[in-house]
Amino acid sequence: MAAEIPFTVTADVDSVVVIKDGNTVIAGPFVSTGSDVVSLTLAEGTHLLSAEATDAAGNVSVQSEELVVTIDRTAPAASA
Repeated sequence: MAAEIPFTVTADVDSVVVIKDGNTVIAGPFVSTGSDVVSLTLAEGTHLLSAEATDAAGNVSVQSEELVVTIDRTAPAASA
């Protein structure tokens, strides 16, 4: 089961941003307003989220540090 999670992404105004899970783009591209809330639909498991921004001149930022997110929607086993 997937979960929709809101994340705040900050980047220079008018830069074009993508959000990645590992090396896979999962959101964007979108034009940054400086601080944007993006809802990501994430399946159960561990996700390594990062962002990259491209400015108007075509300069691509260094990928952000990865944020490790674990989605666990499985109820624990009942104790006896």
